[in-house]
Amino acid sequence: MNAEWKIKTGAKDWECDRKGSELFQLRYFRALTIAEKFRAVEHMCETADCLSRKAAERRRRTSQPGK
Repeated sequence: MNAEWKIKTGAKDWECDRKGSELFQLRYFRALTIAEKFRAVEHMCETADCLSRKAAERRRRTSQPGK
């Protein structure tokens, strides 16, 4: 992996705001190999599916009267 995304020694306030954090994540993702990018995207999809199922279950539970 390319070390370009790594934080330089002595860097100050490298991730103190939303923009800095976003840039760090973009540099990190760009440094991944194509195989690592595919795995990362697959993992994000699995996480989104899991969260969607949990939200649907929560909606079903809260919409049932008397429970």
